[in-house]
Amino acid sequence: ALAALPSHNIERQNWGVGDSVSASTKARRIMELGLSLVCLLSLITHHPSLFTKAIGENMSDMKKKFEKAQGEVTQLPERPGNNTLLKLYALYKQATEGDVKGDRPGGFDLVGAAKYDARTEIKGMDTETAMAAYVSLVEKLKSM
Repeated sequence: ALAALPSHNIERQNWGVGDSVSASTKARRIMELGLSLVCLLSLITHHPSLFTKAIGENMSDMKKKFEKAQGEVTQLPERPGNNTLLKLYALYKQATEGDVKGDRPGGFDLVGAAKYDARTEIKGMDTETAMAAYVSLVEKLKSM
């Protein structure tokens, strides 16, 4: 299927100042490149497994590291400070549940409000990034 894509070597094409390539040749090359992108998008749409296997393997590796870090965080030599605990909580929740939902707790629920605020700070972070940040923070805490 990949053989159907037109081959282009953009790096060898010199389109700079003093270039002798005509405007129509440049337009044709741009159109061919556009067709290549359309072919690639079609390939991704109709055969996603060609592209998702490597992504899935990387996500699986990160998930294993994340799960390992969850066990390690309970065995830290010292209890982290409250701000670090809030960061760990927020990253864990972002990785496992996604963006915070609902209204911010009010009144005398100071802990609930602090947790909500910590999650709001990282709202929009994707799952893999949240897992990686959690693992990184646990590694940092282990080395302290």
